[in-house]
Amino acid sequence: DQSVESEFDASKLVIVATANELSEVTAPIRSRFEVFEILPPDLRGREQVIRALWAELLRNVSCKVSMSRGAARTIRDSDLSPREILRTLRTALGRALRDGRTEIASLELLNSPCKNRIGF
Repeated sequence: DQSVESEFDASKLVIVATANELSEVTAPIRSRFEVFEILPPDLRGREQVIRALWAELLRNVSCKVSMSRGAARTIRDSDLSPREILRTLRTALGRALRDGRTEIASLELLNSPCKNRIGF
C-alpha cells in the first residue's frame, strides 16, 4: 500500500470497516471491500435487544426497577437505534432511581427524548 512508508506482507491482513450509509462511501474504497448488509432487527429482535439492554443496566444497580409492558412496547415500536434505546433506558432508569420509583412507565419514555444526533 502506498500510504505505509515501510514494507510488510499484507497477504494475511483483514480489514473490517463499517458504514451507516453505503452511498457515502466512494466507489474506489467500496471496491476494496466485500459488502454485508445488516438489516435492523424486526419487532421480535427489538424486544430481545430491549430485554438484554435492560438486564445489563439492572446488573449495575442495587435495587430492582421494572419496566411496564407499555414502556417496552413504546420503545419497541419507536424508530430509535439500539444506541438510542440504551440511552433512553439509561435515562429512564436514572430518573426512576432518583425519584425512588420501582417501575418505568411508557409515558415517561415518551417524555425523555434523546439528544439530537451529531452526524455519526
